[in-house]
Amino acid sequence: FQSLPPAGVENYNSLAASLKEENLLFQDLDFPANDKSIGIPEFRGRVKWKRPKELNPDAEFFVKGPCQFDIKQGELGESWILAVTSTIATYPSLFYRVVPQDQSMLADSYVGMCHFYLWQFGEWRHVTVDDRLPVRKSNDHLLFVQSADKKQYWPSLLEKAFAK
Repeated sequence: FQSLPPAGVENYNSLAASLKEENLLFQDLDFPANDKSIGIPEFRGRVKWKRPKELNPDAEFFVKGPCQFDIKQGELGESWILAVTSTIATYPSLFYRVVPQDQSMLADSYVGMCHFYLWQFGEWRHVTVDDRLPVRKSNDHLLFVQSADKKQYWPSLLEKAFAK
């Protein structure tokens, strides 16, 4: 895993610095916070999008290091993503290649943006997403994959990167 290229990191870091300087939060126009991005007709009109800090003021990207028991299934029964996420969480060197450690929800570095490396078509692809997550309008419960720890959000955001 040592040969992972840094492709895309320069743009990510540059954008993060600009957002921080202007005191703005990232909004992913390529994967907007709307019903179309969810793609499931049953959820149309029943979903709103919230950032982790809006769901839990103590939200963190990581609480501890990765653990295969960090991940809980959401409402859809997305077992494939649970299998993938749990598997990479058991291999820290692979996990941190997919989920870079430079991510935080602490006020001094928070810009509402996350990035991941996903293997697609024989190469690493740098994927950037905003941190807005779909929740039920009625109760603010996350719809999809989530962490067993209510303060931790990397599983939900990794799934969002896969969806994008």
